[in-house]
Amino acid sequence: RKANGQLNGSRAGSERRRPRHLLSGIIQCGECGRRFVVGGNSSKYLFCPGYRRGVCNCKTKLPRQLAEQLILDAIGEQILASPVWTNAVVSAANHAWMNRDQDIPRQLECVRSRIQEVNRRCERLLDQIETGEVVDQLTRRFKQREKELQELRNQEAALTREVSESSEPPSEPWIRQRIADLGTTLRSTTPAAAEALRQLLVDSIVVNEVKREGRERHFLRATLSIRHTVIAQESSFAESTDEEFAPPSTVVTIDIVSHPDNRKGDEVRRLYDQGLPNKIIAEQLKISRASVTVLLKKSFDASGEEKPDGRKRRWALEGNWTNPPLFQRIADKVMGFYNEGMLLADIATKCEVDRNTVTKAIKFWNNSRELAVPDGRTRRKLLDAKQRNYNDEVHSME
Repeated sequence: RKANGQLNGSRAGSERRRPRHLLSGIIQCGECGRRFVVGGNSSKYLFCPGYRRGVCNCKTKLPRQLAEQLILDAIGEQILASPVWTNAVVSAANHAWMNRDQDIPRQLECVRSRIQEVNRRCERLLDQIETGEVVDQLTRRFKQREKELQELRNQEAALTREVSESSEPPSEPWIRQRIADLGTTLRSTTPAAAEALRQLLVDSIVVNEVKREGRERHFLRATLSIRHTVIAQESSFAESTDEEFAPPSTVVTIDIVSHPDNRKGDEVRRLYDQGLPNKIIAEQLKISRASVTVLLKKSFDASGEEKPDGRKRRWALEGNWTNPPLFQRIADKVMGFYNEGMLLADIATKCEVDRNTVTKAIKFWNNSRELAVPDGRTRRKLLDAKQRNYNDEVHSME
């Protein structure tokens, strides 16, 4: 503790030197100059500590995940907008792949050499244990060596697989796609990802609160300067020079505002194109199936494409999605009995299921064909009327 009784805590600037997350220590308040700190519900936000102390008016919190996505997307757009920078990235990626491809055999040789050394040590320890020299201590050391040996063998197996698997260098279209998806590619809690982002920035990301008239909630506007020359400076193999970059950095302004329909719509369409059913998409994105349907319709309308028939697509999907639940499998059979005028209880007995399953099957059959689900009470009245008419006809014949 300090002399005044307060806890020491972390030293100033430690978040910037040892980042714990992607934006750690690089978000600066434009009003008071303080670094934003992590807080809020489940630590999902960044906020200016000066507001709590009453020395800053920046009250709005910065959603971490949204800010990361928007900032990385903006950097990706800047890279793709510069042919020289894009070519430098492609060259750097290919050079890194070549170095890694050459380094794996060397790593494998070192691991195998280490395995032989540890094996020799294990044999010496076993010899000492057999002679009865300090058995407990030697046994403990032998177990440590065995554990180390197992880890080395796992490394050897992984490296052997990498050597045996022939891989091609990354193609330019693949690299461009990774740049376009930078918000996903670089999204990571590892220090390496945070360090990579810091190398792309000239200085801190400055955020200012923007007031929205007539609204209680405001938003933050981020200003960042993206360094163009970082790759050219660190890559002697790049064909470009610093002079080809004009200017050496670009200032970008981003409004950290969520557009749920647009962002969710893109994510829904991506999962849809991957072959996932609407139900699974809804579960993954934690939205309703109705929202998935609406967002898909907007996506297809915006692109001018015709949305495929839902029923045909469901049956065409591969994998576990082709095994529908029981009420879907018996839907046609149930509707056959239903149209014959059978009561739901009798249909359930015929199909050897409970009445709730029959009700779900009827609802599914009609919804999948965009038909109105029949009203049960109205149907019962019609059936009762038919039964009375049938009984009257029987009595008159007698």
